[in-house]
Amino acid sequence: MAQYLFKIGDHTPSAWEQKGVAIACYTLVTLCKRKSPVKTGTMSDSFPVLIFHTKTSYRISNIIGIIKVLTLIFIGITGLVVLGGHTRVQDPHANFRNAFEGKTTGYGLTNSLVKIIFSYAGYENAFNIVNEIQNPVKTIKRNASYSLVIVTVLYILANVAYFAAVPVNDIKKSGVTVASLFFTNVFGHAKGVKVFNLLIALRVLPFPKFWASTKPFGTPIGPYLVKWGVTIIMILAPPAGDAFNFITDLQTYPAAAFAFTMSVGLYMVCYRRKKLGVPRSEFRAWDAAVVFTILQNMYLLIMPWYPPTGGATGGDVSFWYATYCVTGIGILLLCGVYYYLWLYVLPKWGKYRIMQEVMVLEDGSSTNSLVRVALKDLSQWSQSHDEAGRAVVTGVRVEAKNEGRPEQV
Repeated sequence: MAQYLFKIGDHTPSAWEQKGVAIACYTLVTLCKRKSPVKTGTMSDSFPVLIFHTKTSYRISNIIGIIKVLTLIFIGITGLVVLGGHTRVQDPHANFRNAFEGKTTGYGLTNSLVKIIFSYAGYENAFNIVNEIQNPVKTIKRNASYSLVIVTVLYILANVAYFAAVPVNDIKKSGVTVASLFFTNVFGHAKGVKVFNLLIALRVLPFPKFWASTKPFGTPIGPYLVKWGVTIIMILAPPAGDAFNFITDLQTYPAAAFAFTMSVGLYMVCYRRKKLGVPRSEFRAWDAAVVFTILQNMYLLIMPWYPPTGGATGGDVSFWYATYCVTGIGILLLCGVYYYLWLYVLPKWGKYRIMQEVMVLEDGSSTNSLVRVALKDLSQWSQSHDEAGRAVVTGVRVEAKNEGRPEQV
């Protein structure tokens, strides 16, 4: 985003100018000050929180989403006009002659797949809020499929547009600012190109889920601060210009590890259900799709270690090509240590156990909560809850802290 903002001002930034603007942009979208109608003993109405007003954030999210789609549509249509020979681009078909010449490498394929996965980031968020969707199976089956097809077509048209307007060597050198080259080659150095750069900058705002997740004082402020802190470190640590590629690659490796284990687990569950003769669920993943997902994520875990043709520093960053793999594994190990301490060591010292509780809210939706249950109360807890953590009582459970209720964690 910083690179596009500097393009707007026709300024060539120094390394620290670029990092400073990147930090400022990310901080702006993470910390937002708002007047809160609620006061507690620990938060005042001037406390900077990681939320907007619910309706405001929802509208902002929709506006940014509309801008993204309209920008892609504009690029796609412009690309078709370029191919028709109606612009200042001299030879729009040059990149399409012998388009598949050259050698394909394992690292190149892996890097391309990582970038493709990143470009579809956010699609899975629809599955994170199924509890809040009316008739979720039917809705997600229809709307998620339509949106995926539409975005795929727009991405294909955008890529065609880039190759029609920008020489392939310039694309290779441009890094993450190929869209800026596209607008410059098509429209020249007009002032309007700066507006296009701003539109592209809006498209790279991180964590779109953040803009729509606003539950005042129920917001996971901690995780967002962790994301902010880690991202700031990743902006400062690599050389200027490498941060975007490094963060993109880094988030993909741990995600591939989780997706791989989850897909293997899903396949095992489906196999056991079929073996036991359990009726098919309303929403069921195809076996072929699950197997393909397992193989894809196995590829993403193994192939990034394969060296690029340019040697140790011949990847998409200026330092060792597999740095993000080692960093990702380190993060996973650190999370594993934290999980073990939090779930086993601390409960043993504190003489309690972490239990899952299913809570039914007033609107009928359910949510899970982890609570501390003292060992002396464990027998009573087991009698009043089933294995999933649902209270074995008649009626609806109220989300409130009652006297004697286990402490939430």
